[in-house]
Amino acid sequence: MSLMKDLVTPDGRLKENRVTCHDVYHYLKHNRPHTEIALSLEIFPEDVLALIHYIVEHEDAVEANWQRVEAAIAKGNPPEVEAILERSGKKLQLRREALLQRNAQAANCAQGIADGQPPDQPHVVRVSIP
Repeated sequence: MSLMKDLVTPDGRLKENRVTCHDVYHYLKHNRPHTEIALSLEIFPEDVLALIHYIVEHEDAVEANWQRVEAAIAKGNPPEVEAILERSGKKLQLRREALLQRNAQAANCAQGIADGQPPDQPHVVRVSIP
């Protein structure tokens, strides 16, 4: 067992990796086998077993943290974060529309050239995004 303990830091994270016991705990809560967890997290089965060992040794603390995270998720984002997400979504949509327009213009230009027609003007599209 000491070899397993050597794979995990005191705070429940794999050494030289970002995977934590909480990542594994999520899969365990959904009754996933350790081999599937290893494949999903792209780590060795032995690493999963070491994290499971950590979870068993620190069950109360891991479960308490799990409950805090689940409560925070259920609560959702504060209004200021939702406002930022909405603005970002609108900005992204504008950029997407500009890109689609530019690609359509380039395709029309290319089709004209393919049909033997010289382009009327250089097809440079400048887009200003707020």
